[in-house]
Amino acid sequence: MPVYKCPRCGRIVKMDTGRYYCKVCGPHALMRKVSIGEVVAELSPLEHEVWEYICTSGRVTVEELRKINPAYVGVLGRLKSRGLIEMERLPRETYVWAVIDIMEE
Repeated sequence: MPVYKCPRCGRIVKMDTGRYYCKVCGPHALMRKVSIGEVVAELSPLEHEVWEYICTSGRVTVEELRKINPAYVGVLGRLKSRGLIEMERLPRETYVWAVIDIMEE
């Protein structure tokens, strides 16, 4: 499935082939098709490390990431805003998983 990126906000989504507008920026921002390699190249080393860990681990908790390295938790917001991960809040835990998996490439 192709990956699309908004030229204005940088949001990334994985959709079927077609033309899409950004849900955040509205109809003025037509998303462009990009490769996963381009998306990964734009990540900082810490963001890439966290995202790769989430992709290889599957579903992880925020507490697990905090135990490994407290700086990992600060990166989650940036990865979520780019559309690379999703967060699921349950009564006791907040789980994180990759939306666009680097292992699919």
